[in-house]
Amino acid sequence: MNISGLLIAALIAASAGTAYAQAQTADGSGSGDVDTRSSKIAFGQVAATPRGYYDMCRQRPGLCRIVKGRLPTLPDGSVALTGAAMRQLEAVNAEVNAAITPSRREDWGAGESDGDCKDFALTKQQRLLRAGWPSSAVRAAIVLTRSGQRHMVLVARTSNGDFVLDNLNARIVAWTSVPYRWEKIQSKSDMWRWNSL
Repeated sequence: MNISGLLIAALIAASAGTAYAQAQTADGSGSGDVDTRSSKIAFGQVAATPRGYYDMCRQRPGLCRIVKGRLPTLPDGSVALTGAAMRQLEAVNAEVNAAITPSRREDWGAGESDGDCKDFALTKQQRLLRAGWPSSAVRAAIVLTRSGQRHMVLVARTSNGDFVLDNLNARIVAWTSVPYRWEKIQSKSDMWRWNSL
């Protein structure tokens, strides 16, 4: 995409976010704590699937299946960001962050009572899938922290852009607002494949 195309996309995203924020103020259905404007992550080339993720999918293939979901999707696989959708993201983020006891684990999994960032992100993904979100709109991503450590978050793709659910942050934030360097993310159309960022 050229610079003018990026500018047009940014203006469209900003105007959609402003309209949504104004609607939230008018009807009171938003939480008020979340900036509801973002942009969408540009996916790069196919990247190596993380070994732990691959092993998890072989052992528990149900966690790695494409799910259509009940929420209507846009052509890019995102869902409309409504007040109800944002409240659901906030609730799942808070519930999972409170439910899992942080501990170092090598295995990848979802629904564990203790675990590290991978377990938090994958559990959030599974809860949102069960709540009707399509897998195209909830993808795990690997980032690097400021100290250079690998960390996993969940990215929710919406009509107003991509938002991050993170066990290190109680708030849902735009992907451009986190202090991370982005490395790779699950593919838009294949839960077994990953793309560079």
